[in-house]
Amino acid sequence: MSYDYDLFVIGAGSGGIATARRAAEYGAKVAIAEFGRLGGTCVNRGCVPKKLMVYASHFPAQFAESRGYGWTVTPGGFDWPTLMGAVNGEVDRLNGIYQKMLDNSKVELFRHYAHFIDAHTLAVGDQRITAERILIAVGGKPVKPSSIPGIEHTITSDEIFHLPEQPKRIVILGGGYIGCEFACILHGFGSEVTQIIRADHILRGFDDDIRSQIQDTMIEHGVKILTQTEPVEITPGDNGLIVKVKGPAGEETVIADVVGLAATGRKPNLANLGLENTGVEVKEGAIAVNEFSQTAEPHIYAVGDCTDRINLTPVAIQEGRCLADSVFGGQSKLMSYEYVATAI
Repeated sequence: MSYDYDLFVIGAGSGGIATARRAAEYGAKVAIAEFGRLGGTCVNRGCVPKKLMVYASHFPAQFAESRGYGWTVTPGGFDWPTLMGAVNGEVDRLNGIYQKMLDNSKVELFRHYAHFIDAHTLAVGDQRITAERILIAVGGKPVKPSSIPGIEHTITSDEIFHLPEQPKRIVILGGGYIGCEFACILHGFGSEVTQIIRADHILRGFDDDIRSQIQDTMIEHGVKILTQTEPVEITPGDNGLIVKVKGPAGEETVIADVVGLAATGRKPNLANLGLENTGVEVKEGAIAVNEFSQTAEPHIYAVGDCTDRINLTPVAIQEGRCLADSVFGGQSKLMSYEYVATAI
């Protein structure tokens, strides 16, 4: 049977683009579908814009420190819209680079959602497209705890990069690395930050000595961390969001400046893919794959956050390259998940 493409990739994030380009280098006819921006979470809503904000948040401390080395620094103001314009301008620039990379690799881009009709056929926009092999690389999305009344009044880490004004007071729900990073970033900009965690320490899963040291340092610098505490209710008030919490000392109220940031985890973004029209198995909310990134349908593969293995950009890229090398390059490569470094 003949197909429209040798490989069709759903999702133009880090893993999807890496796989598509590497397969095309081996001579495969490749297409990729992406309704949103190119580059996935890392480029648009994660690593890149976040790191730019990290750099910007360090300047106040550096200005203060420079005085001890003989510099005279005139106190100045911080303009949030200027920073957001610069951050999103860099994201735009990187999207252009990803487009050129796909063009140079002769990978055809479809600016639509893709949905399985059957195991070899996809609905892409108003077209029906067939492929011998299909890769699912749709990434993940932030989740909000639905059990908290009023959680709809909060935003996730995806929206923080598009706030028109700097929050003066912000409540962060969650003690993972996303919540901790934004707590430090916003504190660096001068926002009053309260972080609410259910456990004794932030960063569950990291070494205990690192968790303790980072938490103590954050508190020392002025971030308020409420441990063994859970949000009970979030309601709008005249001066912002009223966050009722329950901790060891009982119930108390924290006021957030218009916005609360929910940083309570992510999950694979599998909605509306039509996986029920295939033999692909989903286990614990993630696409189940073997060591070759192969699903229960032998010609359908998945890489990156949608498999919920190690959700890091370099891991997704390497998974995709190993897949392309194995399937289209005549090599047999396995992704090694041993000794994968993580930075906060």
